[in-house]
This record gives sequence, structure tokens and C-alpha cells, in this order.
Amino acid sequence: MIKIFKQLHSAKWILFFTVFIFNKTNAQIIDSNLLKMAQNKFANLLTVPFQNNMDFGIGPLSRMRNTLNIQPVIPFKLNSSLNLITRTIVPVISQPVPDEKKLSYFGLGDINPTFFISPAHHGKLFWGVGPSFLLPTATLPELGAGKWCVGPGAIFLIQPRRLTVGGYMTNVFSIAGDKTRKKVNTLMFNPFASYVLPRKFYVTSSPIISVNWEADNGNKLILPVGVGLGKITTLGAQAMNFSIHYYINVVTHDNPSGPKSELRLQWTLLFPHKVTSK
Repeated sequence: MIKIFKQLHSAKWILFFTVFIFNKTNAQIIDSNLLKMAQNKFANLLTVPFQNNMDFGIGPLSRMRNTLNIQPVIPFKLNSSLNLITRTIVPVISQPVPDEKKLSYFGLGDINPTFFISPAHHGKLFWGVGPSFLLPTATLPELGAGKWCVGPGAIFLIQPRRLTVGGYMTNVFSIAGDKTRKKVNTLMFNPFASYVLPRKFYVTSSPIISVNWEADNGNKLILPVGVGLGKITTLGAQAMNFSIHYYINVVTHDNPSGPKSELRLQWTLLFPHKVTSK
């Protein structure tokens, strides 16, 4: 069923980011250690990111697709040698109906949980590997693949001084599901880099590169390039991480339905020292 979705008003986001930029930092809560932990996916830090992605140039009418990813990252201590880091992406999607100026599909997309097993004690290189899943939870056929999918996942990073460099990788493929739907075999690589600036700001780049191995040769790769600016701040006693990014897809699908660029706004709740024992 097609629903009419009112697109996000830019004024609300302008107000949202004005609040975080001018919010005074509580130095007792945010120290340099937390600033560095917020960039480290392996830190003893429970995070709850709300990542809003606005993709522009969708479809023949060049409309916008909006995806809000709720993606908590939860670390667990398995034993003295190993940790488990769970990362679950829950997408809420507004996707334009082709050849329609105002109508959109709106609902929940396919949920993507990934489980990384990582050494409890790292050297300079932090790393983890484990399975990734794609679950057919979409509330509309247009918002999901309709398949049960599984595949490998990996994450790595290093943190020399003020710099953090690393990447996520998953490649899921369909193993069951609706036989009338297309097979799934998709690689997602999310390299990331950030550099800490004065006053708790940081500059960052975190493009999401995807390869659809099942697509025709001209439609496999989406390669974005861009940059973002972020800040660690507080609201009362709650530590938060805000960032805004803009990416241009320098390589995209040959067909006209592929996105041309993306504006990403992210708000993350930070909970230090919340590692859980299983």
C-alpha cells in the first residue's frame, strides 16, 4: 500500500544542528578520552546512532529518498580473551514511487544485524570478524529484498594520536525467501577516517560503498566521495556525538533511478563503561 510521506523540513534540521553547535561543552563529562572513544568502535562504549540519509536524484523525476537508520552498537565481554560487538541496522524508509511527483512508499526496511568477535586485548590494530544477516522485515515489498541473507563481516581500525582510520565490510547473499524475488549478493564497504580538532570538533569521511554482484555490469557499483564535520557535546549529563556529511556519487548506476548525492545527519547517544558480560 502506497502512503503519502511528508518529507523532512530542512528548517527542523537547521535548528537541530544549531543547538548542538552552540551548546556549551561540559568539560567534566567530555574529556579527551571520551572524544577518542567515540571514534573507536571497539571502545568500552555503548552507542545508539540515529543516522538520517537523504539521497537526491532518485528516479526519473529526480526525487529524494529518506532513510533513518537506527543502529545501536553494543559491546559484550565473552571472557578474558574475547569480546562480542553487535551492530544492528534498523532502517525506516521513505522511497519515491516511480513516475509519481508526491507519492512515496513508507515503512520499515530489512534489518541488518552483524556480530563481530574481537580480541579483548588489542595492539595498535583493532579488528573483529563475524557473521552478518539481512532479515526480510520490510513492511512493503518495495522497501526490502524479501530474502533471508547471511555472509561474512569484518571491522578494523587504528588510532594514531588524533587520527582514526578503519572500515566496516559485509557481503551478504540470499539463502532462502520469496522465490519470485531477485537473488541477493551485495558487498557493503564503509571506510571511515576522522581527525580530532580543537573544541571537541572533528572532521570525518565515512562513505558507504556498495557493490551489487547480481546486477548488470553497468549497475554494480555505487562509489560516494565526500566529507563531514562532527562535534562531541552534552545535553545535561548525556554525552552525544553529532555530525553532518555530504557525499557525491562519482560512480553510480547507469540507470536513471540511482542516487546522485547524499546528505547525512547523525545523532549518537554515548554511554561510557556500559560493557556487558554474557
